[in-house]
Amino acid sequence: MLSILYHDIGMLRTRRGHAGVSAILVGEEEGTFITGPKDRDLIKAIVASHSSSESIEQRCMMFEEDEIVRSHRVRPRLLAALVRLSDELDEDYRRADPKLETLLGIPASSRFYWRFCQRITAIQPRRNYRDIYVSVQFDESDVLAPVRIGNRQRTFVGAFADKLEKIKNELLYCNQFLPPELNYDHLTLSVKPLPAQERWVAARRFVFSHETKPQDFVAAFPELVADPAMAQMRRALEEMRDGDLDTRSQLSGHWRKSVPISRKSSHKRFHTNERAWRASWPRSGEGRLE
Repeated sequence: MLSILYHDIGMLRTRRGHAGVSAILVGEEEGTFITGPKDRDLIKAIVASHSSSESIEQRCMMFEEDEIVRSHRVRPRLLAALVRLSDELDEDYRRADPKLETLLGIPASSRFYWRFCQRITAIQPRRNYRDIYVSVQFDESDVLAPVRIGNRQRTFVGAFADKLEKIKNELLYCNQFLPPELNYDHLTLSVKPLPAQERWVAARRFVFSHETKPQDFVAAFPELVADPAMAQMRRALEEMRDGDLDTRSQLSGHWRKSVPISRKSSHKRFHTNERAWRASWPRSGEGRLE
């Protein structure tokens, strides 16, 4: 519990490198609740190794698999893995309240991480299934939304998939220090449909296993990376090909009706694209889309 406490205290100091900061704070602690130097060394190793850039084995190499502290059995590597895995799974909406985000004026470098947590409505280890269940609800504003990760400009969905891979990798890494009954094999995501989607109406299940890549997740949810106007135009053209929509005016109205007002106003190219599309459409008797 003290390792978790010092982790959180380190986070209050700084997010970047907080594992190292937490370890320094443990080393400087003079409180009587740390009753001896061995307690201090154990807590320091556990809290320092919870970062994904650290090696649990290297941080704990000065200790045996089982240590005796006074009359108690302590397993440093197991405790380090539990703290590390718990920290990695501490990612849901309760950690990133939108009102608090506005009040604090979160810097651009942290916005993706807040937004990631806001999209996670539940995250729960399931021992019977040997998986981590994750419930996800994206927002329409996530479609094609740009985010900055370090010096890189990414789409939100692409960065979201990368974060899922990091969680999966940490899960597999921690397994080697945990007993078999606490090993988890994969993430099971339940992704809820976007609001106002006509064709995506049911939750989709996606398994993020050791073989899964971020691009597999992105490919499984094309609605999250497609421009709504262009996607609707493709669907309407498919309907016309199938004989369900056979005039340009119907197609134009179908497209206009289905594109959200916010998209119409924010995309200046909308009307330009429509005029160009109208001009290129074959007149009556000139041919039919195949």
